[in-house]
Amino acid sequence: MHGVDTITLAPAYTLLGKLQRGLGAGFLEAVRIERADAHTLLVSCLAEDQRRDPGEARGRYYGELCLETRIELHALAALVEGADASPANRRLVLETVGWLAWRGIAGPIAMLREYVLAGGEESALAASFLWHPRAFAGLDQALLDRYPTAEALADALGGRGVDVAREPWRTWSVSRPVVADALARVSDPLPAPPRSDEPIAEGDALQLVEALGIALERDECVCALARGIATVAGDPFALLERSFRSVSRSSCRVTIARELSRGGARLPARAREWLWDAEPAVVVAALGAVDGGDSAAAERIEGLARDGWPVGRDT
Repeated sequence: MHGVDTITLAPAYTLLGKLQRGLGAGFLEAVRIERADAHTLLVSCLAEDQRRDPGEARGRYYGELCLETRIELHALAALVEGADASPANRRLVLETVGWLAWRGIAGPIAMLREYVLAGGEESALAASFLWHPRAFAGLDQALLDRYPTAEALADALGGRGVDVAREPWRTWSVSRPVVADALARVSDPLPAPPRSDEPIAEGDALQLVEALGIALERDECVCALARGIATVAGDPFALLERSFRSVSRSSCRVTIARELSRGGARLPARAREWLWDAEPAVVVAALGAVDGGDSAAAERIEGLARDGWPVGRDT
């Protein structure tokens, strides 16, 4: 008789139990306690994946918590170094560190680079978070050493939630026929984005981000760039957050909020703070992506409704 894998969760009323379940209430509570205590609980969650559904996205949740509590990088490095010795938790660790790397944080980028160069079991997943050319430079050969055939690479990418239409896969598919063959096996061509009368900038994520930085320095309109980034980036929040905070034009803030909402993904809990404090048009544009279940958000929505803004509960 075969044994059955079981998951032992802490009680739901405890902070550990809330964090294991990925609850927003646990996130908000964890950022208010002592950092050392929060880190102990966070590392515990990463060291033993408690997801009942392995496909449930949790890397962003824990990654944001690492960022908010300023976790020591050596703790994350130890988890990455030991990831292959703990297959059941490997993907959760890489997804969490990957979220931090996607945001351009140097330490996590270096951790994932070392993991790929060492031929880690989930090198394809780790490489997928390294979108900047300087981050993925020189990793293509190590990746192909780990997955020498298109079939092997396609198997490694399949079912991992990897967006093969973005970097580094687009660049590698041009110079590496094996990569191009693997990507063709993984997914069908992406449909063309719907046409719109609104201007949208074209280019890859790196080009658009660099152009966005220049536009912000000059206090120029960034609407077209925001639309372009939202189109090409699988998760535009990390790339658009700075522009939302920095731009002085109200119309641009509305556009950025709308693009963040359009993707259907829920923004992290801390995003509520700067959205609820924004001008009414911004809040209305972002309602589809922000959890409005807490009392502060409910009061904000009710206030907007009294002022005549279209913020029905089904918004």
